Amino acid sequence: MKAPLINEVAEEREMAKALDRPQTKYRIKRVIEASLFFFLVITIGSGIFMLLEKDEEIVMRKDFIDLMATVKMRLNDTALYERVVAHAGDPKKKYHDYNDYSRVWMFAFTIVTTIGFGVQTTPHTAAGQLFCIIYSLIGIPAAGICLSRLAQFAIDFLSSYLSKSKDTIESAFDQFDLDHSGTLDMHEIRLALHEIKIDMDDHQFFDFMRAVDDGDGKMTRAEFRSACYELHLNLEEIAARKKRLMGSFAFLMLWVLIGTIFFYVFEGQNLQGCSIDGIITVNDACKGWSVIESLYFVFTALTTVGFGDLFPATRMSQVFLIFFCMVGLGLLSMIITLFQQWLTELAKQTKKALHSESERKATSIENGTPINGKNLSRCRTNTLA
Repeated sequence: MKAPLINEVAEEREMAKALDRPQTKYRIKRVIEASLFFFLVITIGSGIFMLLEKDEEIVMRKDFIDLMATVKMRLNDTALYERVVAHAGDPKKKYHDYNDYSRVWMFAFTIVTTIGFGVQTTPHTAAGQLFCIIYSLIGIPAAGICLSRLAQFAIDFLSSYLSKSKDTIESAFDQFDLDHSGTLDMHEIRLALHEIKIDMDDHQFFDFMRAVDDGDGKMTRAEFRSACYELHLNLEEIAARKKRLMGSFAFLMLWVLIGTIFFYVFEGQNLQGCSIDGIITVNDACKGWSVIESLYFVFTALTTVGFGDLFPATRMSQVFLIFFCMVGLGLLSMIITLFQQWLTELAKQTKKALHSESERKATSIENGTPINGKNLSRCRTNTLA
C-alpha cells in the first residue's frame, strides 16, 4: 500500500502530466508568435530607417556622383579610375541603400542579431543614429527571446527524439548515480528529486524514503523504477542528457556544411568582383566565393563577428542568410545552454566524489583502518605520546 506522501506526489505529477499534454502545441505556438514578433520588429524598424535616411542619402548620392565624375575626367585613365572606384565605391551603386527596402531590412536584421556585417547601409542623420540606439535596445532583446524559444523547443525535440526506443528510467538512474555504485544514496536521491523538480522538506523526504526504501538508506534500480512508476515521472529530458550536447553539436556542424555549400553554389559566380589593392571591384570575368571564403563567411555570421568583408550579392542568398542565421544562432544558444548544464553536472559529480572521499577518510580514521598503507590509529597514538 502506498504511503500518503507517495499518493500525494503521484497525484500532483499526474495533474502536471495532464497539464503538459497540450504543451507541445503551445510551445510551437509560442515559437511562431516570437518569430512573427521578431520579423515585425525588423519590418517596422527598417521602414522607420528608410523614412529618416532617404532624403539625406539623395543629397549624398548626388554629391558623390559629381565628385566621381570630376575625378574620372581629371584622371583620364580607365585602369586608374577603376582602382579609385574600388576604394571609394561605384557611383552607380553607392548611396542607393535606402531606395532598396530589402537592403534596409537586412541592415535592421544585422542590428537585432548583433551580427553587424559592416555593409554600407548605415544611418547618416542624427535622427537615424538616435533611432538606431533606441531600436537596438528594443530589437536585441526581442531577438534574444525568439532565439531562446527556438533553442528550448529544439532541446525538447532533441530530448524526445534521443530518448525514443530506450529505457528512460534506466538511463536516468545512471545519470543520478554519480559515484557509479549501482545504488542511489541519500545525497544522490535528493539531487535526483531536485532535477525532477519535486521539492520536499526534510520531514517529507524521510517519509518518502520510508515508502520506497527497504531500510538500508539506499535506492536500488528496482526501487527507483517502482518509485518512477508510482509517481508517473517523465524522464525523457534526463535520459537524453548525455547525447544532447553531442547531437546538437553534430547538427550544428551539418548546418555549417549546408550553409557553406549553399553560399559556394549561389555566390560562386554571382559576386562579379575580384580584388584590386585588396578591394572588391566590379569585373564580370572574376570568379565569386571559394569554398574557404564561404566557410569563412558562415563562421563569421554564426559567431556574430560579421566583419563585412564578404556579403551575399544575390537576393536568394540574402533571404537564405536570414533563415540560416536564425536557425544557426538558435543552435548556438542551445549548445551554450547544454554546455552550461554539462559543467553544472560535472561540478556536482566532482563535489560528490570529494564528499565521498572525505567520508571514507573520516570513517577510516575512526575505525583505524589503513589508508595508503598506513595505520592511522597507530599514527594518532604515537603523535599523542
